Amino acid sequence: MRLYADELCREKESPAHREAATDRLLDHYGATAIAADSHLLHGARPLPRFADRAAALAWLDAEHPNLFAAVLAAPALNRPRAQLALYGPLSAYLAFRRRLGDNADLAEAAIRTVRGSRDPALRGLETPLLTELGNALRELRRFDEALDAHRKALKRSRGDRVAEAGALSNLGLTYEQMRRPAEAVDVLEEALAVCPDGAAPRLRGMIHANLGLALQALRRLPEAADALRTDIAICRSLDDRPGEAVSLNNLGLVLRDQGRHAESAQTFRTALDLAREVDDRFTAALAQANLTLATALAADPAGGGPDVDAIGGALSALDTMGDAHMVAQVRVDLGPVLLRSGQPAEAVAVLTAALETAREQHDPRTQALALANLGLAREELGDDEAAVRDDTEAVRLFHEIGERFLEARALVNLGLLLRRTGPADAACRAFADAAETFRELGDQEAEDRARRLLAQAREQGGHRSTR
Repeated sequence: MRLYADELCREKESPAHREAATDRLLDHYGATAIAADSHLLHGARPLPRFADRAAALAWLDAEHPNLFAAVLAAPALNRPRAQLALYGPLSAYLAFRRRLGDNADLAEAAIRTVRGSRDPALRGLETPLLTELGNALRELRRFDEALDAHRKALKRSRGDRVAEAGALSNLGLTYEQMRRPAEAVDVLEEALAVCPDGAAPRLRGMIHANLGLALQALRRLPEAADALRTDIAICRSLDDRPGEAVSLNNLGLVLRDQGRHAESAQTFRTALDLAREVDDRFTAALAQANLTLATALAADPAGGGPDVDAIGGALSALDTMGDAHMVAQVRVDLGPVLLRSGQPAEAVAVLTAALETAREQHDPRTQALALANLGLAREELGDDEAAVRDDTEAVRLFHEIGERFLEARALVNLGLLLRRTGPADAACRAFADAAETFRELGDQEAEDRARRLLAQAREQGGHRSTR
């Protein structure tokens, strides 16, 4: 049908008419995308083309394939400005809906256009395009390419303090997601120092949010919570509900790491409500999964099992988005939820799937997390030999990637298992290594527990403490 329509158009319409029709189409898409984008971007004045944010998102969802095709077609139609005018407002939508591959493809196409142009105005757009490309590549876990894009953006931003702070923030977040949190903290603290006071409050909030993630990875949990609360306060002052939902979800993770399970559950619940309100399906799925696990951890075991269906719904939503990495992450959390609901065989199946995905993606951290939970599930099923093997491999992987806290926690689990199954000296070594690691990390409570378990293992032989 398309080819036939094109044939008729060429037979019956003049070149001038065809060119005018192309202009009208691209102008329509560009103007409407700008109007839709005004409902997505914080601080933008919503344009009257759409009644509200929901209507703008509905149009973008429906027209996404055509918008994507128009951006790619514009340069071949000798309309480079139309390409850039259309991609600009489309990029925020693509990031929001997690259309990461599309965003990377369009950013790369736009960068090729500006680099091939002699127009200074077009060439000046390369820096924000590099930022969009770097953000998309980071979320696709193409980290080396993301670093390259953000470093180029940073180099081009020197002299503009707001742009430089933004580039540093993106670079720091990339380091954090690469599990290089110490470097991330250094870069993000530099971003805060560079960012002008009062000139860009939302950017300052985002830097604090990224800093919170890096501090959490370093187990500097009170500082991480403070950083995230700073961003939440800024979001609320600016009525940035999508940003608030993201930081509330991340704050819930910090509270969970602090053992404040009831408080973390309430924080996840608030994040979930906000994410649903603004139709942020990705954040809603993460918050739902986190809420289910936090509720399970906080619940009285006699008070009924956790809501497995809820976390299953989150898993389905992420799977639909094509985010294999986050699907594996949620499966890692679903394992303990299934265990607490009395379904160890189902937990093994889910965690095995997570482990396979993590291996395919060369993600040792998620492999180790899946193995640690697999050890618990297989022990519940009475397969002690496999449980010891899984726990031992989890310890090895955590040690290999420098995740010392998680390594120590896995050592405690291994020690508990070995204390029951033997040999006793291996259990003692596991507890001793865990206690020393907790001591070096400054976690007194965890160290004390590990030393109590060590003393019990020495004194009681085959008796085993409750986990």
